[in-house]
Amino acid sequence: MRKLFYLVGALVLIAIALFGWFDHRYLWGFALAIPLFLLGIYNMVQSRHTILRNFPVLGYMRYALEFIAPE
Repeated sequence: MRKLFYLVGALVLIAIALFGWFDHRYLWGFALAIPLFLLGIYNMVQSRHTILRNFPVLGYMRYALEFIAPE
């Protein structure tokens, strides 16, 4: 699964770079793609929260709901 993540992430970054080469309006995609790619790598290598490593989107939703639960 990690190899697939690396492959898809690299392809997305290359595609943004190619589109940005021809039209500079597409370079804003790096502002979204690079932080998400780095967050994905962090979730894969961290060992503190198993939920974030296995199910990152659901894990972040869970922690957000736990944060607002006392209200």
